[in-house]
Amino acid sequence: MLTKSLKVSGPLVGKMVVGHGMLQANPLAGCLCGWTDSAAITKRAQRSAYAAHLATARDAEKRVCRDCNETKYVAIMSKSHPTICRPCARVRMRAWIEANPTRWERARRKSHLKKRYGITVEDYNAMLDDQGGGCAICGGAQADGRDFRLHVDHDHQTGRVRGILCGSCNRGLGNLGDDPDRCEAAAAYLRRNSNERNAS
Repeated sequence: MLTKSLKVSGPLVGKMVVGHGMLQANPLAGCLCGWTDSAAITKRAQRSAYAAHLATARDAEKRVCRDCNETKYVAIMSKSHPTICRPCARVRMRAWIEANPTRWERARRKSHLKKRYGITVEDYNAMLDDQGGGCAICGGAQADGRDFRLHVDHDHQTGRVRGILCGSCNRGLGNLGDDPDRCEAAAAYLRRNSNERNAS
């Protein structure tokens, strides 16, 4: 009889392989296929050896792709769709993106904000509203002529999100090293030269 879940360490936890499984009566006895490791005397060593055995079995296992009907190794099958090979999964994804550009852009943006800055789309919109709908520095409503969204500005040392900026202002801070003293010195320089120009 098979255990309901295979207690092995590593990336193969919970992944079943046809014809393989730890024996429930004695987890150290080996695999259903007849494999055993007499050299492993502890549970940890046995599980490690079994995980390696299972990995080898998975590499040798083959499945038929539901889309192309070709028999391929499990390693080539899609992780999100185990019955479809990776090339077919990519074809499906490209077709879906072309058919649903708005949904794809929404999902991509949501994922980007969460992974890169740890914020949601709602957080972004709330910050933008608090800034009056534009860049926190110049008040511009868009990043550039291509109508790209305003950029999320964050502290590169701590990762903390500071606000929403247009592309020009965001690059300006970056070029000045996010240094307040340099920014103030640059502003003083511009004012000084502007006053001299107006005086002449």
